[in-house]
Amino acid sequence: MSIALGEFWKGLVKSGVADATGCKGLAADYANANAGTPPSDSGELAGFLVQRGVLTDFQAQALLSDPPREIRSGNYLVRAQAGPDPLRRWIPVSRLDDQRVGVLFRVAADQLSGGREQWLTAHQEVEHGHLQHFDNETQQAWTLVFTELPEGRSLSGLLADGVRFSPRQVCELGICLADALAAMHERPLVHGAVRAEQVWMGKDGQTILLRDP
Repeated sequence: MSIALGEFWKGLVKSGVADATGCKGLAADYANANAGTPPSDSGELAGFLVQRGVLTDFQAQALLSDPPREIRSGNYLVRAQAGPDPLRRWIPVSRLDDQRVGVLFRVAADQLSGGREQWLTAHQEVEHGHLQHFDNETQQAWTLVFTELPEGRSLSGLLADGVRFSPRQVCELGICLADALAAMHERPLVHGAVRAEQVWMGKDGQTILLRDP
């Protein structure tokens, strides 16, 4: 059974999906798509928002739960329960301030001991268009590490599904990875795990060498 419609609207506002004005706009969009009938059921409204891309399936289910489950972590809106391979320890999110979509890794203070904080700092200082980028901020006892990640899949996943690449594409891929590694080696930093599962292939044509901490 769905929660009350009013509670669902409150959940949208609390999570940062929409403010009060935005909720009025979403209600108007629903009415326009349903012969002028305003929303009266939270489940039907959630389904409409999923179809329109306002919510993910995970977010809709979380907000419809009784009590609703939290889908916000600071400046980030959680989009799914787990990240894509090989980033299963990361959480798919979107940033509320600039709407950038990517994955988030939460690190407790004690997990940054033994040189891990220096590792993160060193890697943040090396940026390249074909290297996984890190933004981080401190939130209470956690360090939040964010990576903007285009829609796509790992190279290993594509190969497992039988996707094949032309000789030209293989050469272009190799050049991208070599450029990314060269940027690290200038620091100097060692990647140490250049495998197909560490290569992200974006649907927009981006090739990104992952460096999961």
